[in-house]
Amino acid sequence: MDMNINGKSPKANTLDEANQIIKALWDIIQKLNEKLKTNSKNSSLSPSKDRASKNKSNIKRTEDRKKNPKKRGGQPGHKKHERILLPLNKVDHVVICHPHNMCACGGHVIINAEITRRHQQYEFPIIRPIVTEYQIYSGACNQCQLKKSGSLPDGVGAGMLGPRATAMTANLSGTYRISKQNIVNIYRDIFDFNLSVGVVCKAEKTVSRALALPVNQAKSFIRSADQVGVNADETGFKEKGKNIWAWIAVSCFVAVFMIRNNRDKQVAKDLLGKNFTGILCSDRYSAYQWVANENRQICWAHLERDFRKISERAGSSSVIGTDLLLQTNHLFHFWHQFKEGSIDRKILKKKTKPIRVFIEGLLRQGKRSRNNKTSGTCRNILSYGPALWRFLETDAIEPTNNLAERLIRTIAIWRKTSFGTQSKAGSLYMGRIMTVVATCKLQGRNILDYLTCAVKSHIEKSNFPSLLPEISKINNTALAVAA
Repeated sequence: MDMNINGKSPKANTLDEANQIIKALWDIIQKLNEKLKTNSKNSSLSPSKDRASKNKSNIKRTEDRKKNPKKRGGQPGHKKHERILLPLNKVDHVVICHPHNMCACGGHVIINAEITRRHQQYEFPIIRPIVTEYQIYSGACNQCQLKKSGSLPDGVGAGMLGPRATAMTANLSGTYRISKQNIVNIYRDIFDFNLSVGVVCKAEKTVSRALALPVNQAKSFIRSADQVGVNADETGFKEKGKNIWAWIAVSCFVAVFMIRNNRDKQVAKDLLGKNFTGILCSDRYSAYQWVANENRQICWAHLERDFRKISERAGSSSVIGTDLLLQTNHLFHFWHQFKEGSIDRKILKKKTKPIRVFIEGLLRQGKRSRNNKTSGTCRNILSYGPALWRFLETDAIEPTNNLAERLIRTIAIWRKTSFGTQSKAGSLYMGRIMTVVATCKLQGRNILDYLTCAVKSHIEKSNFPSLLPEISKINNTALAVAA
C-alpha cells in the first residue's frame, strides 16, 4: 500500500485496510530509523558528517571496546626519548661556559679538564632572498646598422622568481594547502620579501607546465601495471562552485591524481587504461564494473560497513549481519597473522577456507531475505565472486583500499578548507601537484628538491626528473613485490 505523507491521513473502512495502513507506516518508520542510524561505520559517509548526539561516542568505538582509562600524554614508566647531540664538527659555534673563579668562601675554583654537560640550541638565521640582476645591453653593427640585443643566460627564466623560489611557492600551496594570500604573507613576514598574489598564480602555472611530462609518465606507468595491484578511489571537489570529482590510482609507490567533471566509467578507463590487466582494489562503485572480477579485489573495509548496516536492521537481517561481522573479524585475524609473518600463505588459505564458505553461505541466506535492501546488497556482493578473495591468492594484494583512501583524504580536507579551484587550469595544476606530493611521500623523496629540479629542467628544456621509483629501472618484478 502506497502512503501519501503529504496528503490527508488515511481512513480504514475494514480491518484489512487498517492492517495495510499499519504495515505501510511501519515500513516508513523502519526506513527513517535506518536513515537516522546512518554513520561513518555503516556507510560511505565521512566521519565529519556523523550526527551529533548522545551516542556519538558509540560511533567512534564499537560496543565491545571500552574507553581507554589512560590519561593523555606520557605514561608513567614510558621509555625516555632525548635528542642526540650533534658532533662538534657539525656545530656552527661553540661557547665555553666556565664557573666564576672565586668561591663565596674566598677560595679559587679549579676547573676540571672534562666537560660536565653539553647543551645545544638551534636558531634560525634571518633569511633574505638572493637577488641577482641581469643587465642586458644592446648595440648595432657599425657596417649594416643591424641592432643586436643581449639575452638571459641559459636556465634563467623571464619571471620574477627563480627555480627554487617558484618550486617553494608551489610546495606551500600544494603540500601544505596554504592559500595564495597567506603565501604572500609568509614571504613578507619571514623572508622580508614582497610579491603579489598574481606572482603566486604565475608560479603555479609554471610548475604545472613543468610537471606535465613527469605526470604523464606516471599515468602511463599506472596504465601499464600488468599483474600489479592498483588501488583506486574518488571523492568530490569544487570548481567554480560546481561539483566535480578527484580521482586517484596508486601502484608501486606511484600515485596519480586526476580532476574530472564526471564520476563515470569513461573517467575510470582514462585513469587505469582501457586495456587494464592488473588487479584493481576498489569499492563496489559501478564505474569500475568494466574490469573483470578476475582482475579485481573488493575492499573489505567497505564490505564491513555493509555488514554493519545489515546487522542494524530488524528481523533475520540482524542475525545475518552480526554473523558476517564476526566472520570478517576472524578473516582479518588470520590476515594480520600472515602480515606479521606468523603464518605463511599456505596456512592462511587453509585457515580462511571455512570462513569463506561460511561468509558465502550467509550472503546466499541474505539474498533470500524479505528485506529488499538486505537481499539486494547480498546479491550484489555475491556477484563479484573471486574478487572477494583475490588477496588470499595473489601476492602484493591487500584486502582493503586504505592506501588510496588515505592519500585522497588530502583532497577531502582541501575541499573543506577552501573554495576549491576557480578554473580548468587550476584543477589541472591541482591534479599534477598532488600527484607529485603523494608520490614523493610514498618514495621518501624531498618534495621541494623534486619540484626545483622539474622547474629547472622545464626552463632549460632538458630531461625531466622521473617520478618512477629507482627500482623500476632495474627490476619491474621487484616493484610488484614492493607494492
